[in-house]
Amino acid sequence: MDIQAGLWFVTVARLGSFSGAATELGQPASTISRRIAQMEKDIGRQLLVRNTRNMRLTAAGKELQALMSHLDREYLAVLDWVNSQGEVSGKFRLTAPHQFIEYPLTDWLIEYQQHYPQLVIEVVGSNEYLDFYQHRIDLAFRQGPLPDSGLHQRRIFSLEYGLFASPEYLKRQAYSDSFDWLTKQRSIGIGAHGKRFPWLLTRRNKPTQYTPTTSILLESPNQGVKAALAGLGVVYTSTHNVYQAIEDGALQPICPSLWPEPVGFYMVYDESRYKSKVLQTFMDFAKSKVKELHLLQGIIV
Repeated sequence: MDIQAGLWFVTVARLGSFSGAATELGQPASTISRRIAQMEKDIGRQLLVRNTRNMRLTAAGKELQALMSHLDREYLAVLDWVNSQGEVSGKFRLTAPHQFIEYPLTDWLIEYQQHYPQLVIEVVGSNEYLDFYQHRIDLAFRQGPLPDSGLHQRRIFSLEYGLFASPEYLKRQAYSDSFDWLTKQRSIGIGAHGKRFPWLLTRRNKPTQYTPTTSILLESPNQGVKAALAGLGVVYTSTHNVYQAIEDGALQPICPSLWPEPVGFYMVYDESRYKSKVLQTFMDFAKSKVKELHLLQGIIV
């Protein structure tokens, strides 16, 4: 069996198209299609059903994909080892929340690539926990608490979180520093793809998650702060996002007894990929850059 064709097949199956696989593999789509067709002939089983509109896996194709995916993961680890023997080069794919990409991650990546111009860097902006294998992620920046995914994590700083509302909004309420009062308020939600992120609060001296019913659901903390400034309700966000609005008197901290302990922000990676020279070098570089964030309000290094 043609092992390389098998690995190419896994990429086609994972991405759902020959064109997508061609882009990722750096090979012509016609070459990939021809090699897979020859592999099908060699093993005597059809793996893909192709037509002008789409492509789907046969039952045999699904079985081979499951078997070859393990080999594909090991192959990635081998490539990491090979690349670790030479210059920092190849492709480096990261994911992070959009706001963190805007600052400081973009600045970090620009400086990092100036040191290593042979490196190809790709950034996937997302507030979701993307699958490392499915999306070919080398490193993720994520805020905790993190799900138990088997991935490794390294804390780089913590964020102070709290609850905030505009003075105009609070004038219309009988304010009380209590959970019961909070549950009766209009809330501004932040989430991804229509799913609200829960608020991590402290209640009865214990951390608890609370997912409020929201009057508006947005996809970034900055959008949530704008909605709070407009008097639309209570926003849960980091103090870093609102410190200027607080200094200007446009927002007020509320319900301080419910605020959580600072929330960790992490670099997340797959231990099997840690031999990657690119990954190790960038993680060390990012750790050195984090020291510059200690002057920012609400960030604890």
